[in-house]
This record gives sequence, C-alpha cells and structure tokens, in this order.
Amino acid sequence: MSLGLISASFAHEIWHFSLSQGVLFGIGGSMVYLPPIVHAPPYFTAHRGIAMGLLFSGSGAGGLALAPLTRHLISKYGWQWALRICGIFSFGALVPISFLVKPHESQAGDKTKGNFRLNLKLISSNKFILHMTGAFLQSAGYLIPGYFMSSFGQTLGFTQSQGAIFIGVNNAVNAASKIIVGYFADRVGRLNMLVLCCFLSYVSVLALWTVAERGTFVSFVILYGVASGPIVSLLPTCMAELFGVQYYQATTWFLYFSRGVGTFLGSPIAGLFIVNNGVAARDYQNAIIYNGMLFVLTFFCFLGMRLIEAHKSGWKIRQ
Repeated sequence: MSLGLISASFAHEIWHFSLSQGVLFGIGGSMVYLPPIVHAPPYFTAHRGIAMGLLFSGSGAGGLALAPLTRHLISKYGWQWALRICGIFSFGALVPISFLVKPHESQAGDKTKGNFRLNLKLISSNKFILHMTGAFLQSAGYLIPGYFMSSFGQTLGFTQSQGAIFIGVNNAVNAASKIIVGYFADRVGRLNMLVLCCFLSYVSVLALWTVAERGTFVSFVILYGVASGPIVSLLPTCMAELFGVQYYQATTWFLYFSRGVGTFLGSPIAGLFIVNNGVAARDYQNAIIYNGMLFVLTFFCFLGMRLIEAHKSGWKIRQ
C-alpha cells in the first residue's frame, strides 16, 4: 500500500497512476483492511456491535484527520512529496500495528475445519443472497454523497473551503455514530439497527438532499453521517450473527467482493446523471434520485432478510 502511494509520486502518465495508486495501492489497501475485520468478530459476543463500531470508526476519524493534513502537505510541499510523506507515514504506522492482528484461538487451528469451507447450502439461502445484494446496493450508494457533497454545497453559495468542511463534519459524525449505534445494536438487536439505518439513509437522501436549501443541506450532511456510517460496521457484525462465526472467514470475501463491485455502479454512474457540469443545484437531481433509489432497494433487501429471520425465530423483537 505504501509502495503504491510512493510510486504514484513519480508518475507522469495516466497508466502510471492506474498501476501504482490504482492496482498496487488497491491490492495493498485491501490486504491491510480485511484482516482486522475478519479476525475481530470471534473475540466478541455480547458486545460485538460496539466492538465492530469502534473498529470501523477509524475510517471516519482517519478521513477527518487526513483530509486537512494532505491538503496542507500538497500546498506546502507539492503533490509528489505529499504522496511520499503519506506513504512513509502509512508504512511506519501500519507495520507495528499489523503484528497485533491475530486470529482468535478458535479460528487459528486446522485449516481443513468447517470455518474455512464454503457451505453451499448457506450461500444459496435467501437471506445470504439478500445480505449480499443489500451490501452491493449499499456500497453503490454509500460514497455518492461524499464525492459530490462539496461541489453541491458550492451551488448553494458555500465556499470551496466550507464544502471541504462538510466532508470533515460528515466523517466525524460517521465515526461517532458507528460507536453509538454499535452500543445500542447490542441492546436492541443488530439486525434491527441495520434495517433502521438503511431506512434513515434513504430518507435523508430523498427528503433532505433533494431540497436545494442551505439549512436543509446541513441537516442532510449530519443525518446522512449518522445513518450511513454504522451500516458499514453492522454488515459484517450481522453476518457473523446470521451465518455463524464458524463460517464467517469463509464467507467474508463474498461480502467485500459484493461491496467492491458495488462501487463501480455508484459514483461513476451518478456522475453521468449530473448535467451542465453541476453548476446549479438542480443539475444534481437525477444523481440524487439515483442515490436514493439505491438506498430504497438496500432497505427492502435487509427488511426482507429481517422478516425471514423473524419468521424463523418465532417473531422475536430483539435480533
């Protein structure tokens, strides 16, 4: 991952960036990102929701801290040295941390055991298909507001620096919400909180972002951060609960493959719906509606999964 950042600083052609910051950084980033997510759930049972919320809150906190830092580095040292400094910092920080990531004793034994085998009955079940489809759709819609939040804010009269602040605020709310929602998910049910967050995500987009007013937009930035962030941490948490910790490692790659593919259908397609280069708020309406529809479909996927699980458990309220 660090090599990808540093290599990109020497790039002079588009294909140089594609290979360095695209392929090399992408592969390295996934290798850093996935092991903590895969190994964490078996360590927790009653407090798995808040544990995973804390784990995933790092992405929001990192976005809040690194966005202004990288802007400062670029303005002071240029983009090449900014990439090199970030690459060196990442390597120095992540190497010692990586030694702390270890599989739970129940997962570290014989790799011929069931937790490493694919269960064909499990992956062909309705709730597994709904979970993967919901993750795919949520991933497609998740990053769209982040990509266009700043430019949309400028159409309402906010400055470019204020637009950047909105992204920082959204990241801060996102990080805090993952922890708070994780805490309540352990008490009222993780599946319940997942469905609720999906519902609030599509409401925030379709009810608030579609209104081209400054106050409503600020409300959207905050509510979207509250609702959308916890979904990222609740998805693997619910997966371990729904399909069993013993199959979690063998099925995690389905989840993140689905989410990875989803990103291709998110922001790139939403960008095609923006007309007139996005100079006015109304130019974003088609992209916003597309974003909202992705979340509506996400909500119905997880609602269907919740109903299947409720029927199976005798309609328990807390799940």
